[in-house]
Amino acid sequence: MGYILLAFFYYIIITIVDPFGSHSLILSFGTLEAVEIPIKSIMRPSFMPFMPMLLIATMLGTTLETILDWEKRGKVIERKEKERLAAELSFLKSQINPHFFFNTLNGIYALAASDTKSTQRAILLLSSLMRYILYDSNVEKVPLSKEVQFLNDFIDLHKLRYTKSDRERIEFKYLGNINEYKIEPLLLAPFVENAFKYSFSYKNQSEVLVSIEVIDNERLIFKVSNSIGEHTTQIKNGTGIGLENIKKRLSIVYPKQHELVLDKTEEYFNVTLMIE
Repeated sequence: MGYILLAFFYYIIITIVDPFGSHSLILSFGTLEAVEIPIKSIMRPSFMPFMPMLLIATMLGTTLETILDWEKRGKVIERKEKERLAAELSFLKSQINPHFFFNTLNGIYALAASDTKSTQRAILLLSSLMRYILYDSNVEKVPLSKEVQFLNDFIDLHKLRYTKSDRERIEFKYLGNINEYKIEPLLLAPFVENAFKYSFSYKNQSEVLVSIEVIDNERLIFKVSNSIGEHTTQIKNGTGIGLENIKKRLSIVYPKQHELVLDKTEEYFNVTLMIE
């Protein structure tokens, strides 16, 4: 803005204000009649042709400076927003781990009282899960194959609590290229954890069905369906353990790229997550 004002005042001085007043230059050549030439008419032509160019250059320079300043401010705002979202995402992920370990250790403790062999198996599975959580999940995205292996160990760990007949009603299947597709780590586990927690029943057979399908290496369809056991008060409105947490993570990592459908009937609770 300063450059424009400077050029404007300079233009005013040259074109309107006569810095030389009415002074003239009188030339006399011997006996010839003297010729009077105004100084203003001599000086101004040397300046005038350059004034439009000066004004245009000044305005372009100022505009470019403004655009660069906006771009710089935009990058600063974008960086701060990314840092805020990264911090929030890290906090949401950290909430999962203590809760997961607490529940798993409680399950192993209960198992140790009745089945030593299964307890040993449970400790090995827990060790594998802890390794993934502590070392392999501290990245933005992981191959889906790693998440599948985690879920497989997680489901096997839970199976140890069930009778043989109930284990047959627990299924985990996956289709598509799980090696090429990448996903936010530990995103799917809370859905599976909820399925086991709220399907467990001392009266009826429990059922948990988990499936993952990758379509054209670009689209993921994840489904969890579980029978409803005795402890269902927290999911009567579709808000079980960690679901609100997961919804926030999905909104950060996959904004406008996902669809989460929660459906509860009298006998089953169903989750369908689609990620583009």
